Amino acid sequence: MKDKKFNIEEEVEKTMGSIDEIQRVEGNPFLFTRIQERLRQKENGDVVTIPSRVPVWQLAMVVSLFFINGLALMQSGYFDMESNVAVEEVADEDWLVNGEEDDLNYISWIYENHK
Repeated sequence: MKDKKFNIEEEVEKTMGSIDEIQRVEGNPFLFTRIQERLRQKENGDVVTIPSRVPVWQLAMVVSLFFINGLALMQSGYFDMESNVAVEEVADEDWLVNGEEDDLNYISWIYENHK
């Protein structure tokens, strides 16, 4: 138990020692000058900006993907009422309802025959 406490104290000392060695990060000395020049150009109207059309393309791509997916679903017959009726007919089949009992009978038959 004391070994763990000693190791923790040693790690804390190493961490605190590494903090003393940290040097201050120097920024770009021309950053303030560049910001001032951009503000001056903006006030004088020297800067020509082109609005980004990326969001328009993204929206158009999403809408087209939804359209293509809708067409694919219509072609596959997903929206047809007949396909929904077929699912209900399969759900009413006896082999789906009684399948669990048959499985248990089969398992017990295998168990009895392999003794």
